[in-house]
Order: sequence, then C-alpha cells, then structure tokens
Amino acid sequence: MNTDGRPKNLFFIGCTHVLLRDISVLNSAQVTISVSGCKQVNIDGIYLRSLVNWNCDGLDIDAQDVTIANCVIDAEDDAICFKSEYLNKFCENITVTNCVVSSLCNGIKLGTGSRTGFRNITVNNCVIKKASVNGYRHWKMTPDVVDSPDIQSVNTGIVILGVDGGLVENINFSNIVMTDVLSPIFIRVGRRFLNPDQKPSVMRHITIQNVRAESRSIIPTIIAGLADSPAEDIRLANIRITVPIAVHADSLRNFPNPVPENLKGYPENRLTFGTRLPASAFYVRHVRGLNLSDISVTFRENDARPAFYIDDSKGIMLKSVWIDGKPLANKDAMLSQTNSERIEVVN
Repeated sequence: MNTDGRPKNLFFIGCTHVLLRDISVLNSAQVTISVSGCKQVNIDGIYLRSLVNWNCDGLDIDAQDVTIANCVIDAEDDAICFKSEYLNKFCENITVTNCVVSSLCNGIKLGTGSRTGFRNITVNNCVIKKASVNGYRHWKMTPDVVDSPDIQSVNTGIVILGVDGGLVENINFSNIVMTDVLSPIFIRVGRRFLNPDQKPSVMRHITIQNVRAESRSIIPTIIAGLADSPAEDIRLANIRITVPIAVHADSLRNFPNPVPENLKGYPENRLTFGTRLPASAFYVRHVRGLNLSDISVTFRENDARPAFYIDDSKGIMLKSVWIDGKPLANKDAMLSQTNSERIEVVN
C-alpha cells in the first residue's frame, strides 16, 4: 500500500528467487509491479499496461541480480524505474534487454531514490515511446518550448540520477530507439539528500551508445554533476537526434543568465535547470571527463543557441560531431564554454 492509500498490483519485498513470466498485469491504482529489497529476480515476457490512474510506474526495481527481458510496458508514469531506497544495499547487477516501453514520464530511469546507489546495470535493445493513452498528464508548456502545446510525450528517454548520497557507477545503455521525447537523456548528480558521512552522491563510468532519438522540445540532453562532486568518465557514442523546434535569436533575451541550479529540488530535466537552456543539443555542467563521439543532431529550423554549452568542466573530447550536416570545429559558434578547460574537438 502506498502512503496515499492506493495499492500496488504486485509487491515483492525481501524475497529471493522471484520469477514473473508470460503474465499480463493491468490497471494498477499506483505502482504496477514493485520489487523491493529482493535478490535473484527474473522478469520475462510480461505485458504490463497501467493507464487508469496518475503516478502509475510500470516496473519499480530495487534489487540485486535481476534480468528483465522481452517485456512490453505501457505506463502512465515511469515505464522502468530502478530505485535505491535501502542504506548499505545497492541496486545492482541488472540486465534489461529486448523491451518496448511506453511512458508519459520517463522511459528508463535510475532514481529518484538513490540512497546507496546503482552499479553494474546494462540496458540493451529497447524501444522507448509515448504511452498509448494520456488521461492525466499534460505538460503545460508554451509553443516556444514544444512543437505542439497539447503534446503527448515521454518526458525523458534515459534518466540516470544520483541525488541522495549514493554511488552510481558502471551503467551502460546501448541500442536504444526513442520517439516523442521532450529531451533524450538526463544525467544528474544532485544534493537532494546527503549520505551518513554528509557527502553528496558520486557518479562515474557511464556509457550510452547507439541511440536514435526524436525530440519534441527545445530542452537539450543534460549532463550535470555538482561543483564538489562532478560527474566523471561519461561516454556517449553513435547518437542521432532530430529536433523539430528551435530557439530564435529574439527569444534569447528571455533566457536566464546564469542558469539556475536547483540542487535540492526534485531532479527532473524541466525542474532542475528550467526549459530554457543556452544549448540546443547538449548542456554540460560540472563534469570531469566527457567523451562524445560520432554525434549527429539535425534541426528542422535554425537554432540561435550553440549546440554545446560547457560550464565548469574539464577533459571534454568531441570527436566526429555533426550539427545539421556540418562538422563541429574548435572555437566554432556551435560550441560555447565558460570556466572550462581541456576541451578538444576532433573531426
């Protein structure tokens, strides 16, 4: 039972050898399937559809030694959401493969709960798309932010969060296709809570490769750590993004400068930094060691912002990067930086 009194459809807590195979789970009042504090979990070939109430995640997983494969998930809230709510117990050793997930919030998410943290998680061969029905969640955004004010969309395709003092490391996403997303990727170290040593989360060794994304808003991919705990060793490769909407020069005066940083608030792309960011493709802040290779971003209109905005970051490699079919170059108008060093562009 959730704290607001709405029950989950299936709730496993403190279990070992959990098997869910070839079943359908429909129309939960709250989180549809929750696996909490469990070990050796196998979820294979399930069909999950939960669209009759708000705040209805598909799969919530806080467990160890987990395989999730061949599933179709259609959820009002996050489709697959990994959590770390226990102290001294990682959510770890997990594979997700061959799944089609639909959402009106986030496609595949690590967090928000990230108390001990996430490690050794691999997601491969998945499709992320918007939910089949939108009965409760309507983004209140103006036409200058989204390409349609009444848009029905995924919020973010891939979300990786460390905001509660835990460790996030060895996370791999590959072969992902996503459509109708407000922004493709959101990677964030935050300070919602601290760990028992009064230190923030640590994030390192993140790889995302072979992604095709169709975006629907001006919100770029965001990769952001903290000034005292930067995101480290982040690698993105073979990323293709299309964006149907752009920011025109006369609108830039309405953009905040500097960009606010909501350290303790709820970590979401629209809420942490706002919808108006100084980058059209990638916004990078407080990062140490970022490798972006074989990146292509295509706009249907000319965007007045630089494609890349890099703030307080070191060791940035941009290799074989193309914006609207043009190669990125050092000191290019498509690249802007502040308080950063060791930025290298190779094409």
